[in-house]
Amino acid sequence: FVNYGISHKVYPQSIMSNLTQLPIEELLEYNGKDAIFEYSIYKKQEKRLNKDKILQFVYKEQIETAKTIAQIQFDGAYTNEESRNNLLIEYKNTKENIEKELLNLPSVVEFRNKYGKVPALKSNSKDIPIILFKLEGLEPFKKTGKGNFSVDKEVLMEYSEQNKFCELLLKYREYSGIEGKILKGYTECVFPDQKYHISFFPVETGRLSARSINLQNLDKRKHPEIRQIIVAPEGHVLLIYDFAQLEFRVIAAVSNCRKVIDMIKNNYDVHMDKAIEIWGEEIIKNASPKEVKLMRYRAKNEFVFPAIYGSMPKAISKRLDISETHAEYLYNKLWSDFPEIKEWQDNILKMYEKKRYTEIPPGRRRYAPLTKNEILNTPIQGAASSIVCKAMNILSRKGYKIIINVHDELVFCVKEEKAKYAAEEIQSVMESKMYAFMGDVPLTVEGFIGYDWYNVYPIKEII
Repeated sequence: FVNYGISHKVYPQSIMSNLTQLPIEELLEYNGKDAIFEYSIYKKQEKRLNKDKILQFVYKEQIETAKTIAQIQFDGAYTNEESRNNLLIEYKNTKENIEKELLNLPSVVEFRNKYGKVPALKSNSKDIPIILFKLEGLEPFKKTGKGNFSVDKEVLMEYSEQNKFCELLLKYREYSGIEGKILKGYTECVFPDQKYHISFFPVETGRLSARSINLQNLDKRKHPEIRQIIVAPEGHVLLIYDFAQLEFRVIAAVSNCRKVIDMIKNNYDVHMDKAIEIWGEEIIKNASPKEVKLMRYRAKNEFVFPAIYGSMPKAISKRLDISETHAEYLYNKLWSDFPEIKEWQDNILKMYEKKRYTEIPPGRRRYAPLTKNEILNTPIQGAASSIVCKAMNILSRKGYKIIINVHDELVFCVKEEKAKYAAEEIQSVMESKMYAFMGDVPLTVEGFIGYDWYNVYPIKEII
């Protein structure tokens, strides 16, 4: 600030994290000086922007994305107080029932009789190791930084299938977290207009993250029912569109791996293929649909993507709980099946060593120091983010109200009578070819419709 002739008041982090605590006069003065500072920096960089066409193109795209995320924050997402309260009661009752069952287990009753108190169930409790390792007779295998026996999630997960105390304690902590951090926190973040006004911002790869309230944490796989707190106002519906396998499609495009591109075009499930290689056809054949879905998910997220992003056989074996020999076989076969992806990976690492940055299609850069995972992950995640943001920018300029971004998933709020036309146009834009780097790799989206973010139905079945 001083270098640009601007004096400013330094506020503590507690104020900086929420500047609305300041009197309006101070806030306006701070924002005004901040704007002067930013503009002064821009003027210093303007000459370089005008000389470098790629940099200028990237800069303009970033400005368009900034406008879009500002509009999302301004418009806000409606939330339903009744849904929040009902869920809060439901989770509180579930937690209390788990706690009751937990406290009646023989080992816990023994603890209460011996020590004359109810054991504390929080994560740093000194009572839990006594119950686990003395009364339950389990073998400790992990220590904390202070040298004490650990009872963290990893330890509890290890014993959860064979020990009722560990199983129930995991559930108790899970529901305590939901009740305390998610629902109560989300209630406190509601604005007077009964909306969440989410502050989105790009991270180093360009992917959007969120603060103030992070609705990106509302996973559609685990406790998806929490999503019902986001609703459409009267006379409106929510349209939800999710890019299908976007990062995998980007990998196919930037590596020009024809085998993967053909698989994508023919709807061939490579992740299911790899699940069979990991666990065997017989196990997959005899598994329930839910188990098969989980194995496919693990093959994708614990083998295929980690390997593409630089993970080695030893780490893969530990992640999948298989032998290193089998992990090495899987690793070598992956590159035997898709040599172009391995070649792309090697070239990216070589370019980084030479230039000390990794490039994100269509032209952004992320500079050193970077880990191997960051070097390989950044171009893919960044390119996927470029596609998502471009689609957001186009649709926002067309007047569509985007209320939430969850990386590859976009939530729109539209008038009910215009839902059919809106659904067709949104899908058309999102599946269009936005960048040359995608080559002939098609983009596909899955669309859903509903009056809230949880109770949704495939658009093709409704419209």
